[in-house]
Amino acid sequence: MTARTFRNKRYFGMVIADEALKPGKPLEKCKHVQAMHQRFVDGLDWNQTEYSKLYEKKYRKMERHGGEDGSFNVFTKKKLKKYDAIYEDIKLGGYKQSASIEENIEVALDANGEVLLIDGRHRLVLAQLIGLKKNSCCR
Repeated sequence: MTARTFRNKRYFGMVIADEALKPGKPLEKCKHVQAMHQRFVDGLDWNQTEYSKLYEKKYRKMERHGGEDGSFNVFTKKKLKKYDAIYEDIKLGGYKQSASIEENIEVALDANGEVLLIDGRHRLVLAQLIGLKKNSCCR
């Protein structure tokens, strides 16, 4: 079980007590978001963005990113190049809902109708950086 799945199935359409929802930090304070801005607005190479620090602090140890013997270049090829492709895809064709529901922007509504971002911050931020005013999401 993870924060969003149970027995490898994604939670959708659940009603939970409002106290169970804890707001996260604002997107602009997220290092991933800052790195996306640095890459796609400032035009920096990935190794000049916050991702270089995140890699050393968090991702370097993960086996799927090369493990201890990996490098930032391996990490860039395995993870960050996907964001380049998603950015270009959104820029050229607009935001389209993914065929895989797990890869979409996912939101929830609190008791006051406030929209809360559950998942998909990378796609949301890429769409915002491109200047899209609307995008599809799962709720």
